[in-house]
Amino acid sequence: MKSSVIATLATQSAMPDLQLLLGSLELWNKVAPKVYVACDSPTEAALKQISYKGTIICVNILDKYTGYDRQQMEAMPGLKFKTQWFDFMCEKITLLQHAFSKKAEPILFCDADICFLAPLPEIPETATHALSPHMIRASDEQRYGTFNGGFFWIKNPAHLDVWLTACKTSTFYEQKAMEAMCPGLKETSETYFFPRQINYGWWRMYQSDLSSDFAAAEWGLNRMKCAEASGIVISGEPLISIHTHFAEQRYQPTIDFNLFIMRKLQRLAGSHRPAKAMVELINRIFPLTSVR
Repeated sequence: MKSSVIATLATQSAMPDLQLLLGSLELWNKVAPKVYVACDSPTEAALKQISYKGTIICVNILDKYTGYDRQQMEAMPGLKFKTQWFDFMCEKITLLQHAFSKKAEPILFCDADICFLAPLPEIPETATHALSPHMIRASDEQRYGTFNGGFFWIKNPAHLDVWLTACKTSTFYEQKAMEAMCPGLKETSETYFFPRQINYGWWRMYQSDLSSDFAAAEWGLNRMKCAEASGIVISGEPLISIHTHFAEQRYQPTIDFNLFIMRKLQRLAGSHRPAKAMVELINRIFPLTSVR
């Protein structure tokens, strides 16, 4: 099955990322999914000026975070948790609880800096939730969590209660607490793990037990297999989504990852219309030399 409902979190500073997420959802899906956006007032106003073929439902709950970046919020005490950043990260649970209260339908949560390069992924019918393993070295997973908090799918809202309870004792924000939804940290018929072609972030290339060259060697180009996708494959299978800030100017692993992605897309763009459309979309929102 595929999710027809997306949820995401964005304050004003994340607006370009959010535009790319929405644009990529439109580009690859014949029917643009409904999107719940937990937002602040400036983002809500900006979204009213954006054309999107699907439905956008703004849930204005983030005004108290407007104007602050992560570093600032990590230094500020929170109202519910230790820091304001921890509070902010847990607003995704608040958003999902709100969405489920409106209609009991599965929801794919994506951080605003997710960009799709293919249609939304299929999820097994037996699954009640789907998680995205980091696939990084064990020492880092122990610190940051086995699963990435920026990409997951929930069908049974009871998992949200388990997750929120675990946040009270989490050692790394809401992300480490996600492990409570997967006792034993193993895939089952109810717990689906997204494969490596989904939610691929810089960390899988530069924070892995494998060298970055070895990780990059898994990538390839295959227009025939990706007639309805970007043309990029990993281990022979289409790349579905990436997790990155295309506006990044300071953090070198992200900059390098962006360049790696753009070079592959540009190599395809001359002979593969979907890749060309993707390049045009990214360049329209992020006309920066760092991604060319």
